[in-house]
Amino acid sequence: MRVANIICTGYSLKGFDLNSIEGYKIAVNYAHRYLDHYDALVAWDNVEMPLEKLHTLKEYGKDCTGYIPGIVGEFDRNEGYTTNFASSLFFAINIALQKGFDHVKIYGCDMQLTDGMVHFYDDKPPQDNIKEIYRKRFIQDRKYLDRVLSSLKENEKIEFITV
Repeated sequence: MRVANIICTGYSLKGFDLNSIEGYKIAVNYAHRYLDHYDALVAWDNVEMPLEKLHTLKEYGKDCTGYIPGIVGEFDRNEGYTTNFASSLFFAINIALQKGFDHVKIYGCDMQLTDGMVHFYDDKPPQDNIKEIYRKRFIQDRKYLDRVLSSLKENEKIEFITV
């Protein structure tokens, strides 16, 4: 099995040494700031990211490896296209599968507020209006997850790692 490690920014990773994860690493959004090395970076959000390893949507106009949204609700196995779930996590999974990885380990993808917090690098809980935005996002992502898992090929596996 070829293993890819997707490193998200969920609060469950608070205090965990991200550099202890070995193998191919795909950093999601700001996770790259806490890694000595990563092989790819995905960002759906329009945020400032280093461009040399960034995969993002072309519509942001960044000078990087762009991906065009594919079919809504499905992984797109064609290079240059990606799922259209509008989530960095699902984008990262799609990139891993396109690169030929058949076992995807996902770290720090809480899909919920953990102790009232969103990200492992946060020092204080977000304001209530921001919490509500995340709550809605997490509900949507959990619905998408079922569709994602059902679209995997027989030899592909997604594993959520708890640290």
